[in-house]
Amino acid sequence: MSLQSHFYFFDKDPMTFDKLQRAAFYKTLLNLRKRNAALSADASIRKVSVGDDKAVYAFVREKGKKKVLLILNLSTDRQPIIIKEKALLGNA
Repeated sequence: MSLQSHFYFFDKDPMTFDKLQRAAFYKTLLNLRKRNAALSADASIRKVSVGDDKAVYAFVREKGKKKVLLILNLSTDRQPIIIKEKALLGNA
């Protein structure tokens, strides 16, 4: 057995989504990650407070002019949120 054959473990394996119910969702997430620099591995990340910090976890990832705000409700109840930073409000 050659030394080179030991490295096959590290070769890329393509992911296929044809039999998954949420295939479109995962494809959308992967495409978003590829297209948005704020989701790259070297983007900055900072926590922001948008409500009850025991129930809601929020953070911003930024790189260059790209920015992504993620807000997660970690409770079983609906949570009110208030985004205080005007720079996070966007143009919607």
